[in-house]
Amino acid sequence: GMENREDAKDLRDKGIISGNENVAPSLQATAKELESKQKKDKLKQGMENREDAQELRDKGIIVSSENVAASLQATAKELQSKQNKDKLVKGLRARSDSDRLEQKGILKDRNIADTLQATANQLEKKRNKDNLKAALGKASTAQELQDKGIIYNQNMASSLQPNAKMLELELKKLQQF
Repeated sequence: GMENREDAKDLRDKGIISGNENVAPSLQATAKELESKQKKDKLKQGMENREDAQELRDKGIIVSSENVAASLQATAKELQSKQNKDKLVKGLRARSDSDRLEQKGILKDRNIADTLQATANQLEKKRNKDNLKAALGKASTAQELQDKGIIYNQNMASSLQPNAKMLELELKKLQQF
């Protein structure tokens, strides 16, 4: 009889009946229709707000190949990743070892870690530049060089200096006779 009859909650849990227990049976169909419309509206709003395919390509979510079917996008992306890895491995195999780089003058000091080599090279160049500036700062003036007999005449090209000096000495010897 009626005592053994299952209540509405049990029937809902088993999927035998549907609907909301807080809604009168006469309004169940209307409530279900309203709930369906709400789901459609929510889905429509989500579709309107979703990013387009180009935005997804830019973010790397979709593989940027227009020629690949959507169902193959993941496979294409995986293939691209493997190709990149293969290219990297090939490049690493082909790179010069430290002995060869040292012979070419790229690596200069074995006592310095490879990662610091570029910084060490820059510091070496700066030191050489500073030493050159200091040496040039101590350089004699043209007048001092002329007084010491290193250059003959400041108004004469440096390539003619030795010949001019020698010719003048020869001329002085001739004038003594």
